[in-house]
Amino acid sequence: MDDLKFGTRNKRGDWAPNEPAGTAPLFSFPPRPLALLKWLPHYFLPYNLLFAVTAVLWWRYVLPDAR
Repeated sequence: MDDLKFGTRNKRGDWAPNEPAGTAPLFSFPPRPLALLKWLPHYFLPYNLLFAVTAVLWWRYVLPDAR
């Protein structure tokens, strides 16, 4: 991956992005429901869903019953 596509480096080698970091639509004001609905799949897939499935499998098959 070429980081110079997304930013620049000064003569000391410090990297700075071309655009500032944005916030998620969940925390924006005024609320934008359509932007939030478009953003939700990017939030859950792939890693959050993978971690949730892994936790459920661990809880179901590895941990003993609490009875």
